[in-house]
Amino acid sequence: MQRRTALVSLLAGIAVFGLGTVAVTAALDPYVWPSLLVGLPVGVVLGVSTLLVTSVGVAYWDERRDAGTVSVRTRRRLWATLTAVVVGIVVGGAAVAALATQAIGLALALVVGLAVGLVAGVVAASLVWFVGREETTTESESAEKTNG
Repeated sequence: MQRRTALVSLLAGIAVFGLGTVAVTAALDPYVWPSLLVGLPVGVVLGVSTLLVTSVGVAYWDERRDAGTVSVRTRRRLWATLTAVVVGIVVGGAAVAALATQAIGLALALVVGLAVGLVAGVVAASLVWFVGREETTTESESAEKTNG
């Protein structure tokens, strides 16, 4: 089961990396001289994001299919991953867009934007993970008080 999840996730990540890199490079070719300089980091971000979401998503659906339900931990893991990817891409993209208009250069804007997006994604995922954990703990404590 885990081998299939890893293989599906890896193939999906590689496919999205290739397609994203080629699409962005081709779209920016008339406007940016080394368009691959922008296309490659975008492809890497899209590929890694796809790999993460696919891995957690396949595990979620496997558990749902096998057990008929999904554990709280798997559900929290899915939401934390989705939040990290979305927040990371949005915040990182906004940082790149804001920095690219300044006189620091496109390469530095991409590096700083990637770092900002990564930190924002990790912080957002941590918030989702720990808030969900507190709600789960509160629910189980109230169930114990009701039963006991």
